[in-house]
Amino acid sequence: MSERWEYYRGDLGSVWEAWRGKAASDNVAWDKVAMPHCFNAFDAVDPDHAYYQGPDWYRTTFATQNPFPGCRLALDGAIQGR
Repeated sequence: MSERWEYYRGDLGSVWEAWRGKAASDNVAWDKVAMPHCFNAFDAVDPDHAYYQGPDWYRTTFATQNPFPGCRLALDGAIQGR
């Protein structure tokens, strides 16, 4: 499960944009990453890249028992106010 994650650095607008077809998430490049993952491991000390402070997104899919057949479930794992 730790290998099937995708990461995007930038703003998508809302959590729904991470999955909506033909929207913001289809127009950006998602990087394949494995967890644990550090989104700014090098930029603070890399002279060629500016330190980034902004939104970051992770997404993955997994099988689950959906109690609402025909519907999609969303888990909000947003980190607020560090």
